[in-house]
This record gives sequence, structure tokens and C-alpha cells, in this order.
Amino acid sequence: VTLALAAVTFSYARTLKEGSAIRDELVFSGERLVGGAVLFLIASILKHASHDVPRHVESLLDALQHRGIPRQDMTFLGMDPIGFPLGFAAFMVFLIGLLYAQMGIMILVSTTGYRAKRRPGILRFSLQRRCMSST
Repeated sequence: VTLALAAVTFSYARTLKEGSAIRDELVFSGERLVGGAVLFLIASILKHASHDVPRHVESLLDALQHRGIPRQDMTFLGMDPIGFPLGFAAFMVFLIGLLYAQMGIMILVSTTGYRAKRRPGILRFSLQRRCMSST
């Protein structure tokens, strides 16, 4: 969703004049949205790693383990001790991604709100105005 909003934002910014303040705000908003989307992707990869890395480490330890010595199963808050830091890192990266996406959306909303206030007397879309003016 954030990448789609960033694409719309960048497309809209390209239609405006070079150097205008609104264009700069839209480009900045798009950059924040892309940054949030990249952080969401990284958080997703870390979350999957928090589930897969402990399984791979466990199979490696099973392959290296000497016969006859039992291995202890450990958990930390219901997770493997190796997967917990990865899961926590995924959570933190996801929260930072949410902040970036929220900043981008707030800039986009404020910019579109400014554009809507430029014509305070016109509350309808152009299609509705055409229908009303033809009657």
C-alpha cells in the first residue's frame, strides 16, 4: 500500500512545475513512503528469519552433536533464544517503518488539503459541476 501511495505521489509531483513548494513536499512525502515500504520488507524478512534460523541452527547442532549427550531445549518467552533477537529486531524495524509511512501520509494529506482549500467555493467535482451547469 505504501509503495502504491508513493507511486501516486511521485506521479502527481511530476505534473507540477519544477521548483514549486508543493512539488517538493510531494517528493518528500513519496520518499518517506518508499522508506517505510523498504522497512516493512526488511521487517518481514527478519520475522521469517526469526522462525527459520533457529531450525537451521538446531539441525546443525544435531549434526555436530556427539552421540549419547542429550541436548537441552531452551525457550525464552516461548521462542528459541536465537530467534528472539531476530523477532525483536523485526518488531522494531516494523515500528520505524510505520513511523516513516505515517510521516509520508501526513505530508501527503496536508498537501492535498492545501490544494483543496485553494478553491474554497467549489465543493463538487468537475463532473458534477458540468451536470449542474447543463440544467
